[in-house]
Amino acid sequence: MAGPSEDNPFLTLKKRLKRARFYDRRERMDYDALLAEQKDMRRQPASAWDIAQRPEPAPAQQDVRRPDTRPARAGLRPGFAKG
Repeated sequence: MAGPSEDNPFLTLKKRLKRARFYDRRERMDYDALLAEQKDMRRQPASAWDIAQRPEPAPAQQDVRRPDTRPARAGLRPGFAKG
């Protein structure tokens, strides 16, 4: 920042930040006033009645693979090596 400008005539950074805080606060207050004038725009939680009236979801189809119970190869015993 190279000194004061037309938009921000204060010389020190402290004064510039103070002015910026003031305008930010004023902007927030204007926005809060605008929201207060509007009807309730918040998202409402779903009621139990709405949830009960929903159609049942289809059951999920899942491919299940189960390991074989027989040994992988006859004669192969892990942990024992021929020597």
